Amino acid sequence: MEADCGIRSSWYILHTSPYYGNWKEDVFLRHSCMRHIYRQIEDMGHEIGLHTDGLHVYQGWGADGAAAVREEIEWLREAGLKIEGTTAHNSVGAYGACNYAIFKGRQKALWDKPGECPDSMTFQGKTALLQQLDEKELGLRYECNELFWQDHSSVGYGCIMASDNWHWEEEKANARILVQMREGTHRESESLTAEKLLQTLADVPKGTFLNLVVHPVYYGWRHVANSEPARS
Repeated sequence: MEADCGIRSSWYILHTSPYYGNWKEDVFLRHSCMRHIYRQIEDMGHEIGLHTDGLHVYQGWGADGAAAVREEIEWLREAGLKIEGTTAHNSVGAYGACNYAIFKGRQKALWDKPGECPDSMTFQGKTALLQQLDEKELGLRYECNELFWQDHSSVGYGCIMASDNWHWEEEKANARILVQMREGTHRESESLTAEKLLQTLADVPKGTFLNLVVHPVYYGWRHVANSEPARS
């Protein structure tokens, strides 16, 4: 649908998801059959990136999270995919740090300043290593959350969190807002239905960088391969 409308979007592949792979007897098995789908998406003109989840690998699977991120980038590139960008999965509330903290020079949380991050941390009794990977060495051009620290463009940020439930925040890129988040004085973001979100987007000022995070899983499961997604 996006290709038909001339829209170029970015699809970040989550390497800890069931569609990507699973563990069997302490060996991580990737679903190689999915790579042609990723190539198909890229061939349509879209971007494929990695949805990094190294902290889950450390804390949930007891394996080397930094090595996992490096290996998945290599595995996807072996399939002919470009992989120039990443975006961190989940949040500081889930892991005690954001997943981009696995990269050298990145902050621990969105509201922290770059450089304010330890080399390791323990969260709920489980330890994870931070500041382990060099993005330039890995051939990575960007991490999506950089968007929120730049100050040359205002940002409208929408993220679908459940069926017909959008988290919406305007001008999230403003550093002042990040400082307020750090100090705990920032007001709660709005929760909107899809219909209300569309009305809101119509009033977004020209020149705003609009960032819509669309999690397809929230649109419903299909009962069989050729059926419409369920409504609930």
